[in-house]
Amino acid sequence: MRKEIQVAPREVLLTRDYLFALAKAMTALDVSRRAMPDWLADTIFGWVEDGGTVLDCEGREILIHADIIDDAHGEDGSFQWVSAQRQRVANPPRRGPRQSLLLRLQLYDAAFRITGKPIDPTNAD
Repeated sequence: MRKEIQVAPREVLLTRDYLFALAKAMTALDVSRRAMPDWLADTIFGWVEDGGTVLDCEGREILIHADIIDDAHGEDGSFQWVSAQRQRVANPPRRGPRQSLLLRLQLYDAAFRITGKPIDPTNAD
């Protein structure tokens, strides 16, 4: 039997409510800014190595390759975005994220689903 995780639709991922709920989930992990990408990689790659597949909201496979974590974080090699994201708990976002963050948000969404703690933007309070 194939293991599959399907990420939330882009219409959900690219919202202020999702960013706020993700900020709360990332803060609850209690993982340092620099260790967060390692947690993400361990979770995603562990899932794939164990026969799991990550699907986008339309059921298409997201190809997990060796550089996907770095690709998703782009030029943010020091992972400042992780710190900025956590600050959203105290200062909720005023607007939704840019389209260019979609892959990053898909990976975090998949990782939290894999760990059994899916992000629920409808219960972000």
